[in-house]
Amino acid sequence: MKLSDRIVVSTPPEQVELSSLTDDFKKWSEWLHSIESAVTELCVGREVYKETLDMYRRNPAIQKPSLFYSWMRGLFVTWSVILIGRLVDPRLDTRSFVSFLRSIQKSSHRPSREHHVALYITKMTNFSDEEARRIANREYDRLVGKTETSLPKKQVDADVAKLLQVTKPIKTLRDERVAHLDANPSEQLPSYEHLDAAVSALVNLLQKYSLLINGVSADPFPTIQYEWLAIF
Repeated sequence: MKLSDRIVVSTPPEQVELSSLTDDFKKWSEWLHSIESAVTELCVGREVYKETLDMYRRNPAIQKPSLFYSWMRGLFVTWSVILIGRLVDPRLDTRSFVSFLRSIQKSSHRPSREHHVALYITKMTNFSDEEARRIANREYDRLVGKTETSLPKKQVDADVAKLLQVTKPIKTLRDERVAHLDANPSEQLPSYEHLDAAVSALVNLLQKYSLLINGVSADPFPTIQYEWLAIF
């Protein structure tokens, strides 16, 4: 055997670390894309329902008992509850928002100030590096904290806890009356205020983690390019 045949070429530790970091952020970015699609669908659906309801309230001529109205209301509630339930599913084998957050919490490559600044410098090509760095640090201070160099595990835990808490009434409704028929369901049903609070929590966390992972804020409120109410 030649000497060269016995030489083992090893990858430097810093390159292994960088590769793992890149893999994690690529995975999270793809995961966030699917989460953003679901949250956007939820926001658009809620907007369509509210606009239709406002149209009904503005027009006395159509304020009549109708099977269509009860069907539309029931469909909207059921659909919203199912979609929110998917996003906050805590099981490890799901692609939910909760699983996404827990993946970050367990990783040794959680978003850092250094990574955040590098993202802004790369993306903000119309600004000088110094200005991009200033903006990135300001955003990181707001999102994570002025004294933090990386996203603390306890902060991710707090985000998970807040999301589960604010969506609990919705998830209970799903478990007891939508996905299953519980023998003794809770008598207290969630209100539209509970639904709005759940959607707001999802939007806020989506925007926070989009900035930390991708360096851009998610926009789950797309502008509908045509007058969709015209059909009425």
